[in-house]
Amino acid sequence: MWWRDDDGDLVDGLVDCLTDLAEGGFIWLLTPKVGRPGTVDPADIAEAADIAGLSTTITAVISKDWTATRLVAPKGPR
Repeated sequence: MWWRDDDGDLVDGLVDCLTDLAEGGFIWLLTPKVGRPGTVDPADIAEAADIAGLSTTITAVISKDWTATRLVAPKGPR
């Protein structure tokens, strides 16, 4: 899922992705790197993921302008 700061409510976007997420699946959230236009604060990503029932696992730089954060559903009940 590609996301920029001005794309709207990140929680809503993540919840929409959950409708197609298979058990054991994960979401790669691609956002502009810090300092680039449209960057999403990592704290905002963590908060939105938590509200949507997801956990952040890893973050990786995928290009000079983009970062990817892997989000997974918890394996056990919360």
